[in-house]
Amino acid sequence: MVKLKLKIGHKGQVVLPKIARETRLNLSYVIADPEEDDLTMRRGQGMGELLDWLRRSRKTIARLASSSA
Repeated sequence: MVKLKLKIGHKGQVVLPKIARETRLNLSYVIADPEEDDLTMRRGQGMGELLDWLRRSRKTIARLASSSA
């Protein structure tokens, strides 16, 4: 697997290169999973998975957002 170094724009956006979007992964969205000192991105399987992840992660996301403000 090839690792990609992605630039974060001034609005906090990350653009996936065309080569990553047009692979056999067929990406419609990705899940970014913030951890202690890391961020993992993986392909989303379906809307249910996204909602489950949001339910599990919302406290962590809120804490990270408030600490960066």
